Amino acid sequence: MTSEQTPPAFALPAALLSQGFVLRPETDADVDFLMRVYASTREEELAPVPWSAEAKRTFLASQFQAQRHHYRTYFADTAFDVLEERGEPAGRLYLQARRTQLYIVDITLLPPWRGRGIGTAILQALQAAGRASGKMICHRICSSDAPSILAASDSSRGIPRKNWRKRKMKNALPKKQGTMSGRKVLVQCSFENMMNKGTMVT
Repeated sequence: MTSEQTPPAFALPAALLSQGFVLRPETDADVDFLMRVYASTREEELAPVPWSAEAKRTFLASQFQAQRHHYRTYFADTAFDVLEERGEPAGRLYLQARRTQLYIVDITLLPPWRGRGIGTAILQALQAAGRASGKMICHRICSSDAPSILAASDSSRGIPRKNWRKRKMKNALPKKQGTMSGRKVLVQCSFENMMNKGTMVT
């Protein structure tokens, strides 16, 4: 992935810009950082797994590459952006502008940036962009990713949690390890210009 990609699908709110936050397209030079971002979403899930540190790193690296390939195969026209605070990478926002939706493919902050209202500000800005354009705001996250998006959004002040629907993704961890047979996927969409009426799974 080079810097020649889909431009940002929306602008950060003024409150974050004034604090030195910017969105920029990710590049190949960001891969190590993006791997750390991904790994941070799986720490709690993998903590009780009786693997060596090296085995966990190998597993996370393979899962990260699989996710990266999936995103670029099925969401090729997405804006893959890195969130920075005064030049320091803090997280990622992958946003796809569809005909009737602003679809959040991924939003994740590293732990030091969680719980500070940053994710809430981004989600609220996306909701405002949805209202302005008449588009739904949709997102899809795995349960193991939930700590990042929930901490980023300061609990439920972002997109309402009560409208999430659950599905299963099988084989998130090898069954032979006896640790997990599947991961819940939470999917939520809302018509922001219709006061959050309606929920769909995409």
